[in-house]
Amino acid sequence: DTPQIEDIAGQVWFDDVVVSHLPRLDLSMPQAVNVVVVPEQPRLTMVLSELSSEQLTAKLEVIDLDGRRVFSDEFPAPRGRQQASVDLPVKRCGWYRAVLDILSRGRIARRQTLDFVIIPTPDAPAKPGAHAHGAPGTLLGVHLPSTSTEDLPLLPMMVGRLEADAAVLPIWNDHLTLQSAPQRLAAMRGVIEHMLQKHVDLVFALDRVPQELARSMALDSTGVFEMLRGDSRAWRPYLDELLVNFGLEISRWQIGDPRQPMSIAPEQLPHAVDAATRSLVDFVPDPSITVPWPLDRVPDPDDAVPSISIWIPHHVPPSSLGDYTHAPQSTDEVRGDSIMALLEQLPPSQYSSRQRLVDLMQRGLYAWREGFDMVAIEAPWSHDSQGRNRVMPDPAFVAWRSLAHELQGRTYAGELPVAQGVHCWFLRGDGARGSALVAWTDQALGSQPATLRVQLALDDVSVADACGNIQRISARDGMHEIPLDETPVFIRNVALELVQFRGEFAIDPDFVPAAARVHEHTIILRNPWDVAVSGTIRLPNDDQWQLTPSVQDFVMPARGEVKLPLNIIPQRSITAGHKTVYADVTLNADRTYNLRVQTQVDVGLKNIDLAASWVASPNPQTGKTDLLITNVVSNKGDQVMNLDVYMLAPGVSQNRRTIARLGPGETAVRSFRIPNGMAVLAGQSIRVGVEERDGVARLNRVLNITTDELPMQSSANR
Repeated sequence: DTPQIEDIAGQVWFDDVVVSHLPRLDLSMPQAVNVVVVPEQPRLTMVLSELSSEQLTAKLEVIDLDGRRVFSDEFPAPRGRQQASVDLPVKRCGWYRAVLDILSRGRIARRQTLDFVIIPTPDAPAKPGAHAHGAPGTLLGVHLPSTSTEDLPLLPMMVGRLEADAAVLPIWNDHLTLQSAPQRLAAMRGVIEHMLQKHVDLVFALDRVPQELARSMALDSTGVFEMLRGDSRAWRPYLDELLVNFGLEISRWQIGDPRQPMSIAPEQLPHAVDAATRSLVDFVPDPSITVPWPLDRVPDPDDAVPSISIWIPHHVPPSSLGDYTHAPQSTDEVRGDSIMALLEQLPPSQYSSRQRLVDLMQRGLYAWREGFDMVAIEAPWSHDSQGRNRVMPDPAFVAWRSLAHELQGRTYAGELPVAQGVHCWFLRGDGARGSALVAWTDQALGSQPATLRVQLALDDVSVADACGNIQRISARDGMHEIPLDETPVFIRNVALELVQFRGEFAIDPDFVPAAARVHEHTIILRNPWDVAVSGTIRLPNDDQWQLTPSVQDFVMPARGEVKLPLNIIPQRSITAGHKTVYADVTLNADRTYNLRVQTQVDVGLKNIDLAASWVASPNPQTGKTDLLITNVVSNKGDQVMNLDVYMLAPGVSQNRRTIARLGPGETAVRSFRIPNGMAVLAGQSIRVGVEERDGVARLNRVLNITTDELPMQSSANR
């Protein structure tokens, strides 16, 4: 049907018209990439173009990653083309945003923002890429944007400041034409040569077809594989100069964009890859083709997929990243030496800068540990919206730089058991690259931070935060104490073997029955050194149990272990729950160490559960507040049991209750009422427990009676 066109008429009246002249404002830094390298001092330059005589005021504020104001100043705005500079007294490494407001009569007439980062001085000499010196491991890289020809010279500076091991470089952009191709390829030549000199592992990306070329070949812009299978005389002029100059140096090519749906079906990939290889082989002797692969499809032997690139959305949790590297490598047909992962960051509209930084660092660490050939993120910067040939670094810039700097030359060597929700990984260094730890917690932001308390070295250690700020930590009583939260920190100058030896000290089994008889256990010691070690282990006295033998000598081969006998006899008064076993060790390894190690065991009864609780109970007859103790006892065994439930409290006679013939799976409740108990026992501890009437098993727990009014109760569970 023919569309019906409707004419609409209308009129508008204006009561008042105001014509305002907005001042032109420019806020910049001497560094074109807005990256300040210590010991440089950040300096902001302001240029205000305003010809009127109205008095204007400039207000400058600088905020950090967490939105805290770190600098503020107010001064008369420079006039005309007059330039003003401000040296910022900001020295800590990190991401910052400068906000400059021009005020007219107390109102904001113009606002300009500028994002910048301060990073530590890079190591000298400049580090080579991980593969350049033969070190194994995952490359941390960056997927560069499809940049205009004018902005191409900024890319090597940003990649260098990022300390990235690798970069995926798009060769074309949408607006490339046959006429502009020589100019773009000439500019790109300088970019490529600069990054190769800095040992950046480059991957050329043909991720789109330029609009002009797509029209001439009747293709969609995503049809790169279709283009390569087409007439090479149509597309080779757009690429020849690059192939001639770098075909022998760069063999890795990414065909297609992993962020976009695949333009061809997976079963067509082998033929498409063969065609792409033949189209490049004249200039690239042995091209390595990487293709996008859907996240939800596991390659099978029939796919015969080449090296793959996977786009991993932000909703995939860090601990699940290994699912996407092990599955493809399980097939014989996959050339599994190259699985690239491109990590999506959390959207800035839904998460704070701190949350995005924490998530990126944790996901980057897990992806690095899982062994992808390369882990990359999209360029953590944006181009200046004012079109001034400048870039604005994102908060992700400092996080990814720290990961690239700290992980380069190191390999994952295990995890130090610390506490529930605390992660501490061993990072083994190669050669001049010293070993380190990386640690963080699962705690919610804003909660009380945890503390890593362990001997990490014989001397001071240094802690590098996510932005590269360094803090030296000295030992107290032989132990280093490092506060932790969700943001990973890197701990340098550690004696890795010493930390591993401490972390692998264990007692097997780690459950001790709460029965006053001999329980046979084993002390396990492992040798992380490449040489044989010997020493003596001493178990200090403890009033809750008897540990024998208290002194034992040992010898361990290089990378070996030793198992020593241990008898544990719990006292009847031992309290159920987590218990720490300490041992003093004199160790002869690469040097002599005198250290105290520790591990945890659980004390309890596998066939009896006891849940104890207390509550303040007003007594209407006496007008006082009694204390009501409730004990819930469950039989988890397969035998009928006769039990006694007891309570011991200061100044109160012992109370006992009997549970006769408690059958398997049955539960009984026994309570004790202490008259005026809140006045007598407030602020004190009482002991409750259950024991076998005709045995030695006894389960003890402690209740702390607090003076809190809401809630006026507490509990002790299994």
